[in-house]
Amino acid sequence: MPDYFYGLIVKTANAAGAKCIVDTSRSALQALKGRGAYLIKPNISELRKLLNSPDLGPMEIDDAAQQVIADGYAEIAAISMGPQGRWIVSKDEKYFVTAPKAEKRSTVGAGDSMVAGLTSMLLLQKSLKEAVAFGMACSTAATMNAGT
Repeated sequence: MPDYFYGLIVKTANAAGAKCIVDTSRSALQALKGRGAYLIKPNISELRKLLNSPDLGPMEIDDAAQQVIADGYAEIAAISMGPQGRWIVSKDEKYFVTAPKAEKRSTVGAGDSMVAGLTSMLLLQKSLKEAVAFGMACSTAATMNAGT
């Protein structure tokens, strides 16, 4: 798919009153600037690239995520930081959850599981704090299984 593909989907969804949750990377993620997805889920490395901030530290993630929102990438940014935890940030709210201790067997599908957990909670109209906690639980559960 061309880099602008997700931007076209977001634009079409917004025009129809739908919400798009986008989990992509590299130039396809960068092409979302100004498109206003409902939620994006970059990892910390992808966030650094979006803002051209290679020295972005863990204590600056929440403010960096709010900059991504101000730049029109999305209304909500869920930043995954692997075993260090997750941020969920909107224009007005910021929440961080730590990753629970768990025996990791595989990280395959952990990000997808996080997005699924976030999505299900947001569909149930739960708070961002509840959504990121449940997303983290889903992500952690995925890492406890071998394979996908």
